[in-house]
Amino acid sequence: MLYMDINKAFAELQEQINNKINGYERKTTLLKEENEHLKSEHYENDEIQRLKKENEKLRDEMRRGFPITKEEDEAIDKWQQKHIKTKHGGNRYAGAIGGRFSYEFTPTGLGVLGICRCSCGDSFDFQELG
Repeated sequence: MLYMDINKAFAELQEQINNKINGYERKTTLLKEENEHLKSEHYENDEIQRLKKENEKLRDEMRRGFPITKEEDEAIDKWQQKHIKTKHGGNRYAGAIGGRFSYEFTPTGLGVLGICRCSCGDSFDFQELG
């Protein structure tokens, strides 16, 4: 009779161990799935942030109204400020509607040439080949 009780006890113990193992396997599977889901969300958030930055860069370029880079825009502004101070005594406006500067773009097989020209005739090449 003791032999039957021990076998029964071992069988019950084995069943409990198997239940625990199955429970751990289910939890592991659920945690792996949740981890993949979180990685996916993180990737999506990073991708959204990258796209927002790219969108803002394109908006900045569109606001300038010309196909010029931010660096070129800064160089043009610096040249204009210096030119206005040295050639026009600080007076930024010219003509009836106040336009002093014009922009010229010349497409070539090697790229685009860009010039900012003052109404006095002086100019600044802000896009050069080579």
